[in-house]
Amino acid sequence: MNKKIILLVEDNPDDELLAIRALKKNNIMNEVVIARDGSEALDYLFGTGAYEGRDMSVMPQVILLDLKLPKIDGLEVLRRLRNDDRTKLLPVVILTSSKEERDLSEGYRLGANSYIRKPVDFTQFSEAIKQLGLYWLVLNESPPTQLKKGGFRPTCERVDVAETMSDALNSHHWDLILCDYSMPGFSAFSALEIYNQNGLDMPFIIVSGTIADEIAVDAMKAGAHDYIMKNNMARLNPAIERELREAKNRQERKRTDRQLKRSEEKYRTLFEESRDAIYMSAEQGDLIDFNQSTLDLFGYSREEMFGLSTEAVFVDIDEYNRFRKELEQKGSVRDFEAKLRKKDGTEMYCLITSTVRQLRDQGIPGYQG
Repeated sequence: MNKKIILLVEDNPDDELLAIRALKKNNIMNEVVIARDGSEALDYLFGTGAYEGRDMSVMPQVILLDLKLPKIDGLEVLRRLRNDDRTKLLPVVILTSSKEERDLSEGYRLGANSYIRKPVDFTQFSEAIKQLGLYWLVLNESPPTQLKKGGFRPTCERVDVAETMSDALNSHHWDLILCDYSMPGFSAFSALEIYNQNGLDMPFIIVSGTIADEIAVDAMKAGAHDYIMKNNMARLNPAIERELREAKNRQERKRTDRQLKRSEEKYRTLFEESRDAIYMSAEQGDLIDFNQSTLDLFGYSREEMFGLSTEAVFVDIDEYNRFRKELEQKGSVRDFEAKLRKKDGTEMYCLITSTVRQLRDQGIPGYQG
């Protein structure tokens, strides 16, 4: 049986009793292990000291962590948890009376899942405990167990507020996001907004206990790649495999597009900066592209050169016909000597090297030289 233990790390006896009372008031009857200082909490989690030899396969479902603790403070406890593979994924809710903003920032930076200031009023405190219990002990299920069944060995980080999600995205390269639909103070749509703001393209899969079809469709439109119901977790691994494969294909296409663009830019630079006159023409001989050296050689403006026929720059029409015939028969000509005419009527002898621009299954679309 999977025991959902709560580890309460609290040194104040009054706050300890208050937390226990709030749990019982909300019918949260899970076993509560109490550690009254940071050192005792670490002993329990790592099976040392008074807890040496305990069953280390049993870990808390959630840790309620005070910050102002004797021996080892709460932030140091959190730091050690997140630096150890055995405990790095355990949900940690900071439950403290501290109002220092640096504690809030540091707690999130170290990987706290939630940060709740203890309300002075018991009714408010009881409601906060109720929401914590509902989410972490009832609604929340851990996808890593299902992933391991599919042969995955995931490295995970659990977040449940916008700030920690943003920090996690900025501090690590992730392959996949699994997101619960509804969390206390956070939601899948809020997570998708952060996802889109960061321009990410990794799979984003919603895992939910209840989600209406129209909401699921809205989530897909907002950028989610799939959604899995918690009562049908068998779909999770196939969905992950499919989306990871699709993401890889998208990345390959983007990489190919980038390489093609770089290649085209490199070619364009060589084309424009060449001292030789270079041209491209359509099948009928109309010029469709040329470099600056071509314009300088013939004396035309760019506007005048577009659409000008290669036949028009040949002085001898018979010479032009021999050039075209040889090019079409052989696919290329090299150092074809011809007399050409500039815009101002000046004639000049040139050596022409040209090839057919052949596109697959499209005949002869044109020439270049």
